[in-house]
Amino acid sequence: MAKKPKEAYRNRTLPSKKTIDEGFYIDFEGFAPNDWGEKAPSLIGIYTPADDCFRQIVFNNGLQIAAENTDVGYPITFNSDIKSVLEQLVSEARKTRPMFAFSEHEYDKIVYQIGPKRSIEKRYRNVKLIAEKYFKDNEPDKPLPRRLLKVIERLKLDTTDKVKDQTITDRIREVKKHCKSQKKWASAPKEKKKLWHEVLEHNKWDCMILYKALLKMLKSRGVEQHG
Repeated sequence: MAKKPKEAYRNRTLPSKKTIDEGFYIDFEGFAPNDWGEKAPSLIGIYTPADDCFRQIVFNNGLQIAAENTDVGYPITFNSDIKSVLEQLVSEARKTRPMFAFSEHEYDKIVYQIGPKRSIEKRYRNVKLIAEKYFKDNEPDKPLPRRLLKVIERLKLDTTDKVKDQTITDRIREVKKHCKSQKKWASAPKEKKKLWHEVLEHNKWDCMILYKALLKMLKSRGVEQHG
């Protein structure tokens, strides 16, 4: 079990507009803990609003063919060396340019892969904790939303593009069955390839909506902090 981080990671304070704009927004997809334990995630989505760039990196060898033969209008690459990918991501992050994610899950997986470096604590922010404080301060009489979708609905942001069911793991497992060879993937039924696109869309939405959520919370407070 990864050592739990200290102040920076547990910080519930809403970041400044500058920090929100310059941060990285990340989300892993993979198998549930009872399926994959401490195995590496299948892929990561990374959104950087400063250059309006979203990209995905696929780690799972069983998804390589799908990753290398998919065109969705943004970069999807395959790289099985998850450690080097995450080390690079952490090295590019800063305390004022943090990695934002909606859970402790991403933090734990990063630490498991590259080790409990103190720099990660200073460069990681859990949006769930930030949202909890925001709703406690602004809607104290309502129950706290625990899931990302519920947070987004409470903030009245658009959820049209959200894959709302919880079967992403099943989709990944089904896609892998059709990635045994280039020929098998090329001949895969449209509905199977659609499953892969839904995994990617789900991941992209989860990354990009975090940025919109932080902006909405900041705007609703009528505050733009600096620094």
